[in-house]
Amino acid sequence: SIEDRNKAITLHEAFEIAYKEAKNWEEKAELFSMTSVDNEGMTVEDDGHDGRRRFWNFIFVVPEEEKQLIISIHDKKVINSLSEKGAALTTFIKREEMLMTSKEAVDKAIKDFKVNPGNGGWAGGYHFTLDKQDNVAKLSVVCLDKEGYFSNISFDASTKELISGLHKIPEGGGII
Repeated sequence: SIEDRNKAITLHEAFEIAYKEAKNWEEKAELFSMTSVDNEGMTVEDDGHDGRRRFWNFIFVVPEEEKQLIISIHDKKVINSLSEKGAALTTFIKREEMLMTSKEAVDKAIKDFKVNPGNGGWAGGYHFTLDKQDNVAKLSVVCLDKEGYFSNISFDASTKELISGLHKIPEGGGII
C-alpha cells in the first residue's frame, strides 16, 4: 500500500534516525553494524528492491569502552534502544565511509549477478547489512541467486567496488 511504501526507508535514512538516537545516548558513539530485518506482511513496495525496508537493527559502540547500544527501527521510529555492556571495540564504521547507497547496492547486485528477492518465511525480499571486515566498510545485499540459492553480494561501501559474490548450495541436508 502507499502507506506502507512511505514507511520503508533506505539504509542511509535508517542510519540517520539511529545515529541521532545513539548520539543522544553517548556523544562518542559510532556505528558498529546495521542490518535490515524481515517485517510481517511484506509487500513488493517494501521488499528492498529499491533499497528500502521498513525494519532495521543497529549496534553502536563507544570506541575503546565496554559500552554498546542496540537500536531497532520500525516504520521510521525507534521502537527499542537498549544500552548494554559489550566488548571494548576499536572497529567501527565512520559516516564518511558510507558512500554507496542501499539502492546502488541492490541495483548492482541485480544487474551483475541476476539475483532475486528472498521468498517468504525467512529473509524475504532483498536485505542489507553494513559492517566492517579487514578495515573495510562492507555493504552486503542478501538475496537469492538465479537457481534460488541463498546469496550474499558484498561491496566496499566507500569505493562501491565488488568485494565478493557468495552463494550457498544445499548438499545432503547441509549447506556448503
